Amino acid sequence: MISDINHKPPFLSKYLFRQSSFLLTEIDEKNNYLAILTKRLNITLSHNLKLVKELDKRHIITKQSIGRRKIIKLTRKGKEIRNHIFQIKEQFYDMERGIENQEICIHENM
Repeated sequence: MISDINHKPPFLSKYLFRQSSFLLTEIDEKNNYLAILTKRLNITLSHNLKLVKELDKRHIITKQSIGRRKIIKLTRKGKEIRNHIFQIKEQFYDMERGIENQEICIHENM
C-alpha cells in the first residue's frame, strides 16, 4: 500500500511542531510550571494543555500536579529531542555568523 506523501499526522502540523519545539527548549529546572511556560511561549493555556497532552502521550514529557501547580519535566527521550533541537539551532547560528563574516570580508576588500 502506497501512502500519500503529503499526508501528515495532526501532531506534525507546522504550527504544532514549532510550538512543541519551543516548549521543549523552554523546560528546565526553573521553568517547569505550566503557567510560566504558557507565558514564556505567549500562547493560550488551552493550547499549551493540548501540546502537553500530546507530548505526554508520546512519552516526551511527564506532568504532575503539586497542589494547584502543574509541573512539566522532560523524559530521557524529551532531553534527547531538546538536545537535537539545540544542535540544529547552533548550526543555523553558525551558518548565519559565517554569512555575516563573508559579507564583512567582501565589504573590506572593496
